[in-house]
Amino acid sequence: MTVVWICLAYWKQLATRPYIWGASVWAMFDFASDGRSEGSQPGLNDKGLVTRDRQIRKHAFYWYKANWATTPTLYITSRRWTQRTDATTEVKVYSNASQVTARQGMPPPRTPALRLRQPAHRPHRP
Repeated sequence: MTVVWICLAYWKQLATRPYIWGASVWAMFDFASDGRSEGSQPGLNDKGLVTRDRQIRKHAFYWYKANWATTPTLYITSRRWTQRTDATTEVKVYSNASQVTARQGMPPPRTPALRLRQPAHRPHRP
């Protein structure tokens, strides 16, 4: 079960219960856990939204940002996966923009739409 899948399930539960006025995330950063021997490294709980060294914001980080932040957010998932093995690729985007357009091999349109210095993401809102 991936962290993003958990976020989606959690979000659906919150969306159906408007009387809930607060929520929290398990861990912002990966952290040491001596008894843990699963995941990418022994002794590391890697379910944080950001890596332990604070260098990589994970997909779940951007999912929450697109759902809860008011700053413009657009993030294309799996963008670091460059060794593709199939002819087609599913593109998943997390964003809080009202509309997102994907274009392959074309320059971005020159409209005053969402402009970001770094890629972000778009979550699915239930």
